[in-house]
Amino acid sequence: MIPQHLASVTAELPYRLRDEIEGYVKAVDAAAADIAQESGVELTKNLRDQFLFVVGIRRLWTIIDGSHWLAVDASVLFEKADAPRVEAGSLSLGPGEKFTRELQRLHARLAEILVDQELIEPMGMSHMSEVMVWVDGTG
Repeated sequence: MIPQHLASVTAELPYRLRDEIEGYVKAVDAAAADIAQESGVELTKNLRDQFLFVVGIRRLWTIIDGSHWLAVDASVLFEKADAPRVEAGSLSLGPGEKFTRELQRLHARLAEILVDQELIEPMGMSHMSEVMVWVDGTG
């Protein structure tokens, strides 16, 4: 089940991105009881909803962050190779290209929101049990 507050966040995303996040959250939801047990916390409905919300936002962050750093690293390589950009269909990737700039703005804005909403800490956690404990401690 996708928590309502996560569904309201993902509703505006492109279908493939929304489907990726919601599919991931459903898979984690199936394991939530085991994660709670491993974490030593009692899994209530409220904790499950909060945990799944953070898991979904964390998945969105992972996708945006990974894409951002891929574009940044690719831009550095393009500059070193004296290649201004690489084009694939209508997408142009390189330093200063529209897609690269938009991705950098999206990454910066999402990072700002995560900091403002005090959600940045679990974005870097390695294990779901850490996320579960964090959510339990903040909820």
